Parts: sequence; C-alpha cells; structure tokens
Amino acid sequence: MTPPRPLTVQALVDRGRLERIAVDLEAAWRQVDDAEDLIADLPNLTRDKTRHDTAYEAAFHAVLAHLAADGVRLKSGPGHHAALASYARAVFVEPAVIAAAAAGFDRMRKDRARSWYDAALVTAQQAQWAAQQAGHLLTHVRDSLPRRPRS
Repeated sequence: MTPPRPLTVQALVDRGRLERIAVDLEAAWRQVDDAEDLIADLPNLTRDKTRHDTAYEAAFHAVLAHLAADGVRLKSGPGHHAALASYARAVFVEPAVIAAAAAGFDRMRKDRARSWYDAALVTAQQAQWAAQQAGHLLTHVRDSLPRRPRS
C-alpha cells in the first residue's frame, strides 16, 4: 500500500491552515537563532522529556523559519502544530534524510502530545532521536535560506 502523498503548501492555504504573507527574512533568521539556541542547550539538559520537548521546540522554530522565508504563516487556533508538520512534509522532500526529518517532526509532535496529555514516558532513545531530527531540519533550513539581511 502506498502512503498518502503530503498536501501541497497551496492546499494547506486553501484549507485555511496557512496564509500567504510577505516574505520575511529577518523573522526567518530570528527563528533560526532561536532554534540554534535551543539545540545548543540540549547537552545541558538531564531529563529525557525536557530534552525531547526542547528538540521539538528547536525543530518547530526551524520550520517556522522556512515558513517565513517562503511567505506563509500558520493560522492560529487548534491544530496549528499539526499544520506545521503538514507544511514540513510538503516542502522537505529531498534529500531523503530531510524527508525523514520532516516525517520525524510529526512523530515528535505526537510523542510530545502523548507525554503532555497522556503522561506517556519519553525515553532517552526518543530524546536522542528527536535531537538528531531537529539538528537535520535546522541545518537544512539554515543552509537553504537566503543570506541574513543586514540590520
């Protein structure tokens, strides 16, 4: 059985999950800075859940950076984390490691929700894996953005 194809960015806009805005490279680079700060903090964290949630937040900021550079933003409201995961799967399709990281972002989102709302345990292996996926996404986004605007 073939997995369903991810929605396109335009389909996400048409469904009201995203909205078109002006490209904002300054905001994109601020999001990259936030993601880098979170990734840099990971080695200092000792609890698996905290490391996992921080890695997820770093990945979230990395994808938000790409969104700003792409001229779209999340619509506020329920499901906006899922909408960001759909965006990631729509745009991060190559190379394979990035497509896997985009799918991993959605898995991190679901793992985070289970740990928050169902009190599910987050393991050291999950936290390490999340950190790797967040690092892949951040590197890809940072390398794909146009140069940082001068302040």
